[in-house]
Amino acid sequence: MNEKFYQLAQEKQRKIINAGYKVFAQNPYEKAPMLQIAEAADISKSLLFYYFRNKLELYSYLWTCSVKTIEQAMKAYHVMEADDLFEMLRRGLEAKCWVMERYPYLWDFSMNAYYEGTPEARNVIRSDFSKRAEACMEKLRGCLPKDSLKSGLEIETVYQEILWTVDGYMHNHYLSGQLEPERVRKDFRNRIQLWEAVYGKEGDHD
Repeated sequence: MNEKFYQLAQEKQRKIINAGYKVFAQNPYEKAPMLQIAEAADISKSLLFYYFRNKLELYSYLWTCSVKTIEQAMKAYHVMEADDLFEMLRRGLEAKCWVMERYPYLWDFSMNAYYEGTPEARNVIRSDFSKRAEACMEKLRGCLPKDSLKSGLEIETVYQEILWTVDGYMHNHYLSGQLEPERVRKDFRNRIQLWEAVYGKEGDHD
């Protein structure tokens, strides 16, 4: 990509990024028009191609940008510094909602990207996703607080079960077009409270 993109004002960069998220979230990769992205960003198609040589380059950038944005939010909310699994989940929830409020189509884009069928686009996402998922799990193994669960429960097993629930929720709401920050925040505050009651160390949630 053209480094001059980074010389744009942050708000202008974010407008182009959000336009890309929106169009790729609403269309398969092959049917996502660069013209529509340019129009949503209030720039010309030629200028969009000035910053990104082709659609795949823009798509790859948006994927990398989505991952970095989430990582920055997790760091800002001190998610990995929590001394309790359920506090970690609460901080993670707020970080995700913060991202959703600033980039409304980021999660929809990510979901669409993960299930993308076009080989050239799918290959960009799947290989990177696998590497990042393994690196994230390795990091979690070292920092997940192991004494926040009831005796006999394995923290990795519980955490994986929670992740499956989160993935299912996000996918279902993505398909129904109801992935809204306030709804997500409310629903998962209730779920975290339930998980704490079911899995949490006795007395911690009284």
